[in-house]
Amino acid sequence: MNKLFIFILTCLSLIAVNSQVDATLTVKRFDSPTQPYIENYIKIYANSIAFRKEPFDGVQYNIQITQLLKQDTTIVDYKKYTLKNIDTSSNIILDDLIDQQRFYVDNNKNYTLEIIIEDLLTSAMIPLTIEQDIEINYPKNQITISDIELIESYAKANTQNALTKSGYNIIPMVGEFLGNDFKKVAYYTEVYNTLQLLDSNGKYIIHQYIENYDNQKTIGNFNKIKRYTSTAVQPLLKMWDIELLPTGNYNIVIQVRDKNNEVLAEKKQRFQRLNLNSSVQIKDLNKQEYINTFADNLPKDSLNYYIKTLSPIASELERNTIQNQLDDLTEQMKREFIFQFWKRKNSETPVKAWAAYQKKVKYVHREFGSRNNKGYETDRGRIYLQYGMPNSINDQPNTNHSYPYQVWHYYKAGKFNNKTCIFYSPNMIGNEYLLLHSDIPGENKDLNWQRTLKKRSSGIDGEELKHQSWEQY
Repeated sequence: MNKLFIFILTCLSLIAVNSQVDATLTVKRFDSPTQPYIENYIKIYANSIAFRKEPFDGVQYNIQITQLLKQDTTIVDYKKYTLKNIDTSSNIILDDLIDQQRFYVDNNKNYTLEIIIEDLLTSAMIPLTIEQDIEINYPKNQITISDIELIESYAKANTQNALTKSGYNIIPMVGEFLGNDFKKVAYYTEVYNTLQLLDSNGKYIIHQYIENYDNQKTIGNFNKIKRYTSTAVQPLLKMWDIELLPTGNYNIVIQVRDKNNEVLAEKKQRFQRLNLNSSVQIKDLNKQEYINTFADNLPKDSLNYYIKTLSPIASELERNTIQNQLDDLTEQMKREFIFQFWKRKNSETPVKAWAAYQKKVKYVHREFGSRNNKGYETDRGRIYLQYGMPNSINDQPNTNHSYPYQVWHYYKAGKFNNKTCIFYSPNMIGNEYLLLHSDIPGENKDLNWQRTLKKRSSGIDGEELKHQSWEQY
């Protein structure tokens, strides 16, 4: 389900100075008859690595990965290897890179996994270092469950390899976000010690279901109960059809129960679902849970404004409602929309989340608003509301050889590290700056941004300064 990235060969050798490889790490723990082990899954985002044009229109990438497994400061195991490829096709369609490794570990020990990812094709790329602490605890005197591994696909293994589990070759899903392309959610887990503790004739129940992350209520028909007979290891491979599951945060829940329906073991795995195939249901806005909350006290003539300010941080589904359905909502529905939005952000005290965000909205309006646009509608205001205050701002309002511009740098922008946004003022009037270029996935990307900035002194007609249809991540 990885997003595909199409690269024009003439642009493959260009890369911004001081950019960094972007990657996501997921770690899962399992037990075995001999000893426990951990598996780690790395997704390296294709739009964050360098490429080199090769003869016959081929394209090469070369990523070095170093994995260090440590106890305190002592390295107890390590792996060092490269991911590289030469593709000789004339049109490149590149998936994100997925890597999977396994380390065997001792029970009842604590470890730190340090992973260093380096792009060997360019010295301009800063290596990415990720660390994760891992606790291993699989007691033999109680029934336990492995971590729940979300998976993209699986197949019966014709031959065993180092990463085969219970006769299956499994392609892991890195992270916990299931976008609109996902029609199903699949997962793998294992139950341990039922044979030792329940004997060979022991019967037990495994209850699998999906619950709402915020209120722990079971969702619809995502509920399965099955009886099992004791075994040394009981693998579970399950797939749910989530085509109709609405946008939200959920848990996959695995419970082992005895014949008296007592819970012997439980494991949960969170996932986020984005579903754009159905709009926000109008009937869901008739709950009137907003009564006697902050949303009940908002001025009637400000409801549209408060809802529109949510656009920078709304999901695509919520943004679609704001842009296309707002006029169809009654006053009560608008209040419910506001309340439910912030309840999803902070189920215990949604008013605190709302108040904190409104302070940011006021700030961006004061700092970035213009005659034509409110602060949250501007590029700088939107980026600020999405990612917060940048760690540094290089402001160049008066230069002789370029348009006024600002460079915002983030140590952390959402889930991405070391990101930069470049804003400029092609009209050189007022306070509104446009987003010219960013290496944040999903934002405007202009590999020729330096040339665009210098068009002020190049004598090029002003009409050419309008935003190009830049290649999007």
